[in-house]
Amino acid sequence: MPARPPSPDDHLLPADESQPPPELHANCELELVMTLARRVFRAPHCALSWWRAPQVWSTSAPGEPASHHAFGKTLCSAVMQQDRALVIPDLAQQPALRQKLAPGGHDAPLRFFAGAPLRNGRGDVVGALTVGDTEARDHTDPAWLSEITEFASLAMNAIVHARLSRTRDQDLHLFASGPMVAM
Repeated sequence: MPARPPSPDDHLLPADESQPPPELHANCELELVMTLARRVFRAPHCALSWWRAPQVWSTSAPGEPASHHAFGKTLCSAVMQQDRALVIPDLAQQPALRQKLAPGGHDAPLRFFAGAPLRNGRGDVVGALTVGDTEARDHTDPAWLSEITEFASLAMNAIVHARLSRTRDQDLHLFASGPMVAM
């Protein structure tokens, strides 16, 4: 059965919805993923978004607080709902979509937007990797869509691996600092 994109009624991540998900906490992996995405796709803007019902949390600069918006009100939500890569070559030609840009963070209005879903280990869509530029672009060929989809998959693997490594290191630290039991 194929993975299903999130809907506003789902609750994929049971947690405090007033706090950003731990995947968006500032760390070197997020910075690396966003830096690489900017370079690979030659895009001055990059964001990682995570869906935590009923809203979407996004960050475009590690170390800065993540922002949140209602699900379905942003372009990253559209990427998650479509469950596939999305490219909008020129937002100036799409006024209805242009209104779905998350406010702030851009020196000039974005014209180009592209994104691909981030998936958990079960294949469920849990977020999106998005890139943007102030110049319109024509990146609608299947090879480019495949590249951003593959990059999103690699990014998710790096984020999950880093989170598991941090959890393992914390567990080892707790184990090592615990009381010794005589046998």
